[in-house]
Amino acid sequence: MGKLIRESMEGLIGPVRSFAAVAALKGPKNKTHILWITIISIFVIVPGIMRQVIQSINDNKGIIIAAVEFANYNSRMPTTICCLIMTNLRAGYLTDFITSARTLDKKFTNMGFLVDYEVVKRSGPSLVGLVLFKLALQQIPFLSQGFSWDLIDYLDYIIYNIPIFIIHVLLIQWIVYLTILRLHFKTLSIIVKTLRYHHCWVSEDFRVRRSTLKMFNRQREVVRTCSTIYDELCKQSERINDAFAWQILFLIPTLFVLVIFNSFQSCRMIKNLVEFDCGSVIFDILYFGVFLELVTPCIALRQEVDKFVNVLHRITTNEIDEEVSSLILQTCHQKIEFSACGVFTLDGTLIYTINVFVVFFTIVVSALAAVYPAENVAEASEFRPKRDHHQGVTGPVHTYVKTDKHANFKWGVKHHVGHHYAGRR
Repeated sequence: MGKLIRESMEGLIGPVRSFAAVAALKGPKNKTHILWITIISIFVIVPGIMRQVIQSINDNKGIIIAAVEFANYNSRMPTTICCLIMTNLRAGYLTDFITSARTLDKKFTNMGFLVDYEVVKRSGPSLVGLVLFKLALQQIPFLSQGFSWDLIDYLDYIIYNIPIFIIHVLLIQWIVYLTILRLHFKTLSIIVKTLRYHHCWVSEDFRVRRSTLKMFNRQREVVRTCSTIYDELCKQSERINDAFAWQILFLIPTLFVLVIFNSFQSCRMIKNLVEFDCGSVIFDILYFGVFLELVTPCIALRQEVDKFVNVLHRITTNEIDEEVSSLILQTCHQKIEFSACGVFTLDGTLIYTINVFVVFFTIVVSALAAVYPAENVAEASEFRPKRDHHQGVTGPVHTYVKTDKHANFKWGVKHHVGHHYAGRR
C-alpha cells in the first residue's frame, strides 16, 4: 500500500493526526503536558460548575430541571479530556493498522489487484466540508443571542465548541480507517468473484497455466491466500475497535444526556413554556448526526463483508470445494463486529435503541418537571387576579418568563389562571 496509503491519507489523516498529536499530547513530555491540560481543565470546568450551581439556585428552576441542565452543561469537557487521553494511549493500534495495511496491499498487488484508494481521496473534501458546515451551524445560537463576550460568555463558548470540534476530528479518523478496511474487503470480493467465473489473471505469483491441473492448484492457492487475508482483516477490525472503543464508550452516554436535554427543551418550546431557541434544535441535530457517523461506517463495512460471503457461497468448482468450504467455515467463526468495550454494539440496533430511550426519558423528565415546576411562588402570586365575590374570577392568562442570556437556551414558565371560576357570594 506504501505510496497509495500515504497519498490517500495525507489529505485527511495528516492534519487530523497532527491535531491529535498536539491535543492528545504525544511525545516524551507526556507527564508535563498532561499536568498542563489538567490545570487548564480545572480552570475551565470548575468556574462553569460554580456558575451553573449559583445560577440554578438564583433562578429557582426546580431540582429536576436544574439537574438536567447541570448534566448538560458540565458533561462535555470531562468527556473530551478522557477521549484525548485514550487517543494518546491507544495510538499504537493505529500504527499497527497502517503497517498491516501496507502488508495486505502488497499481497493484493502480487495477486494482480490494486485497492482503489481514490475513494478515500475523493471523500476528503466532502468530510472537511461537512465538518466546516457543522462548525458553522453550531455558531448560529451564539450569534443570534448577541453575546457580550465577558468571561462567562467565553467559558460558554469554549465549553460548547471545543468538545464538539474534537469529536468531529475523532469521527474523521474513525470514518477514514473504516473506509480503508471496507476497500480491502471490496478488493477481496473482486478476487473471489474472479475465481468464481474462472477468469484468468496474470501475475508473477498467480500466473494461470494452460494445464488444467496447474490451474486448479493455482485456484486452491488463491483461496488459501484469501483465507489468510480474511484473517488479517479481522485482526485489522479488532485493532480499529480497540483504538476507538474507550472514546466511543465515553461519547455515547454523554451524547445521550445532551440529546435528552435538547429534546426536553424542544418539547417545552412546543408547549410554549419557554421562548423559542434555535440552539436546542441545532445541537439536537448535531448530536444525532454524531450517532449516525459512528454507526454508518460500521454498517457499510458489514454489508461489504456480507457481499464477500455471498460470492464465496456461489463458487461451485468441485476441485476447490474443500478449500472454499474451509474459508466459509472461517467466515462463520470470525465475525466483523464493532462495539464500545462490549457495552454498546455499533450497528443499526444502537440507533433504534437510542431513539426509544430518548423518547422515554424525555417523557419522564417532562413529567417530573411538571410535578416539580420551576416557578417562583412569590413572583407568580403577583400575577394572580383578585376574587370578585359577585361576578367570580375572570382574569386573563398572564405570563412570567425567566431568561438565561448566557446559555444556549432560555427558561420560561407560564402561570395560567382560569377564565370562569365561580366564586361564592
